[in-house]
Amino acid sequence: MTLTDAEKVLALSLWEKIAPKAETLGAEAMDSLTTSSKEAAKYFEKFDISKNSPDMLAHGGKIMNAIGDAIKNYDKLKESMATLTDLHVNTIHVTRDLYELMCQCIVAVMSKHFPEEFDDTMAALRKPFLDEVCRVLAGSGEK
Repeated sequence: MTLTDAEKVLALSLWEKIAPKAETLGAEAMDSLTTSSKEAAKYFEKFDISKNSPDMLAHGGKIMNAIGDAIKNYDKLKESMATLTDLHVNTIHVTRDLYELMCQCIVAVMSKHFPEEFDDTMAALRKPFLDEVCRVLAGSGEK
């Protein structure tokens, strides 16, 4: 997928609304992920995965900020996410299925908190964009 200039502007404008709430929104997505998947919870055995714990807020913020960086650096996505890709592929061994589930959790949280922004135009953009981010993080991105 390649975003048009107009889609990049749209994604950036939504990110500006998300950024101040990155930790809490990310923690909410993490909570959804870890409560819906025992496999996901295993990746976070050393974390306090209780709702809104400092670990969930910190890691949720990292996830959301990585998505923000992906939006800002879309034209060089693979290069900008190389360190995260290496960590997740070679050290943590995160599965593609887990990325897909996390993306679903993120979309659900964003849709809940930003219902007006998640109109048909954004719907057509968000899934392919997040799928592309997941491909890159899984080590199979084309960008």
